[in-house]
Amino acid sequence: GVACFVKHFPGHGDTHVDSHHALPTVDKSRAELNALELVPFKALASQAPAMMTAHIVYPQIDPDRPATLSPQLIGGILRQDWGYDGVVITDALMMKAVAERFGYAKSAVMAIEAGADMVLAQGSLAEQLVAINALRQAFASGRLTPEQGETAARRLNRLAAAYPAR
Repeated sequence: GVACFVKHFPGHGDTHVDSHHALPTVDKSRAELNALELVPFKALASQAPAMMTAHIVYPQIDPDRPATLSPQLIGGILRQDWGYDGVVITDALMMKAVAERFGYAKSAVMAIEAGADMVLAQGSLAEQLVAINALRQAFASGRLTPEQGETAARRLNRLAAAYPAR
């Protein structure tokens, strides 16, 4: 089956830079985001089976990381504040917005740490293995916990069961 992913959390409408080529910044407060950008995401949070993150820095929320890698945005606003328990997937990690600043391996691990359930790892098999091996190493070292993996697996299995192949 096919599931709908609401994207790009927490909003991509007020950027002037294409995240395929560079890292955009939206300098708005949480109150400003609540008044506009976050409105559709919050309205759909109880119904959306999955959301995709945006490669955008919101410096008043998290000055160091784009939303895709931000514990404050994914783990805080989306998961904790709104109680969202659907699948969170990153936008493509090969996009320059994250690839050039954080690297493919590091961004894969940071995204899961932030509260994402899966990373959009694309490219050649060798490139995909960079992300896979980074995640394996992060679980083996304890940087990522078994609970994080189990929680993500539960969400992904629930999504797959809700949209079975026919």
